[in-house]
Amino acid sequence: MRRFVRLQSLVFGLIAMVLLVAIPRSLGDEIDERIERFLHDHKVPGLSLGIARGGDLLKAQGYGKANLEWDSPATERTVYQIGSISKTFTASAVMLLVEEGKLRLDDRLGQFIEGDELPEAIKALTLEQVLSHTSGVRSFSEINAFSYRRDYRWPEFLKLIGDQPLDFEPGSKFHYSNSGPPLASLAVTKAAGLPFERFVAERIFGRLDMTATRYEDDEAIVAERAAGHRLGEGALLKGIPVRPKVIAASGGVLSNVPDLLKYDAALAGDRLLPQAALRRMWTPITLADGEKSPYGLGWFLTPHHAHARVHHGGSTAGGFEAAFVRFVDPPLTVVVLCNRQSAPVVKLATDLAEMVEPRLAHE
Repeated sequence: MRRFVRLQSLVFGLIAMVLLVAIPRSLGDEIDERIERFLHDHKVPGLSLGIARGGDLLKAQGYGKANLEWDSPATERTVYQIGSISKTFTASAVMLLVEEGKLRLDDRLGQFIEGDELPEAIKALTLEQVLSHTSGVRSFSEINAFSYRRDYRWPEFLKLIGDQPLDFEPGSKFHYSNSGPPLASLAVTKAAGLPFERFVAERIFGRLDMTATRYEDDEAIVAERAAGHRLGEGALLKGIPVRPKVIAASGGVLSNVPDLLKYDAALAGDRLLPQAALRRMWTPITLADGEKSPYGLGWFLTPHHAHARVHHGGSTAGGFEAAFVRFVDPPLTVVVLCNRQSAPVVKLATDLAEMVEPRLAHE
């Protein structure tokens, strides 16, 4: 046991040395001070940060508390709900099957969803439309009858969506809809011959050795899991337990900084998908009027000061906020995970990127 502890200490010591070389101590101190201010100003209990350049780790650290009731510290390994960053995994799952010839982006939902819960107008939507938020299908989060406090059987959930008219002509607009990825997940299940969550776990999480990453399960024991919080009348409250498993494809993933940086490194190469498939995902959708959408397939594509940026945020009723921000040139990725819903973490991640690479602050 003592030998293991000494080995572990040596490993963490070597990591610390690498970090000192990668980021000057003065800059590291500035980053720490910026995050401490963020925790204070936004009443955030805890936060975990990861910064990588071209797949190489620059900094990974936890700040504050992962759980206020237990007074346990947040570390770089703390596990959080990552909300809508889950959509990137859903899009990747579809693209894996596209690469294998089992799906096409112009496949229509009616090929995979049986029953009469959905009207023909929704069954006519393509996988590309539901993954790119150009389908017009009403987001379940905008349906008054939807509740995060209960679970749904698939027919019941589909009827809830199907009872809503399309918000616009498919392909004519971009409007963020949480309903799209769950619909796409049904196509993955049928094409793969495996439950959606199992397919993603085996083909993405397992393949990339993302050992702390999984889909939310209220009954599962998850090591180093953070407790979620929300702000109510100026005071921190517990997050709302999120039960509906049918929305897993839209926001059901739990993860931590090391695993998301493994994901980032895989996206920089060919470990998950060929670069041609990634370019397809990272190309803005052209709308019916010729305008470009700010979104591709599973990712936002909004530039920052003319610097290409591939990113996604995540927010959950369970009390979490997350940001995954990738700059293309210079290649830099910042991951911020925190346990307070609605904290402005995408801005924080972008600010930190500018601190590491000052040219990102300019055109």
